Amino acid sequence: MICDKCGATNQTDARFCSSCGSKILGDTRKYCTSCGTPNDFDALYCTGCGMAMDQRDADSDRVRTPKPSAQKHHREIRGRSLRKNLKGGHVTAAIAGVGLILIVIMISNRSNRKDPSDIIQVNKGEVAVSETKLRDPARESKAMQIASDFDCSCGTCGNLPLDTCTCPTAVKEREFIRGMVREGRSSAQIVTAVSKTYGHVKSRGGLTLPPLSGLNNSQ
Repeated sequence: MICDKCGATNQTDARFCSSCGSKILGDTRKYCTSCGTPNDFDALYCTGCGMAMDQRDADSDRVRTPKPSAQKHHREIRGRSLRKNLKGGHVTAAIAGVGLILIVIMISNRSNRKDPSDIIQVNKGEVAVSETKLRDPARESKAMQIASDFDCSCGTCGNLPLDTCTCPTAVKEREFIRGMVREGRSSAQIVTAVSKTYGHVKSRGGLTLPPLSGLNNSQ
């Protein structure tokens, strides 16, 4: 070992210099973690900054390395929180889905529901027949004008006028006419379609009226 003070060479296990008597530090020194000053191995306080050597090391260890039990506890808390959040998200999504389905059903029912003011009840004997009229008075008038050129085609009503007969067949024919009016068909097109589908064009003075397909009526 070489003496730090006088540079004399001493035996490997020597603790004091054989030349000057100074204590040989050699590799047994430990350095202060705060200021880096070398100190005796058994020193309690740093000779450079006065920091307690053992206390400093102990505090550093506690800060750098959490206890295993604490780490496990934190992991468990994070896991429970994550599972709780996922479960809450699934419940919220389910509630939102049910709400959306209910809204769609309500809108569908509302759109399919007929306005009571557009429905009239006509009776033939003991049978009640529901008939839906067009909301637009002008379009409804057009449909009835076309129906007035035909007789009911059921064969049991005595050829009653199609625009006034209340039997189910007459109601069906009038709905057929109204449907084409909604589509924007011309009167001539509608008369031709009714004549081909149901026939029974009304006769006047013993003569059957010709189909109105040749008329240039685009109403």
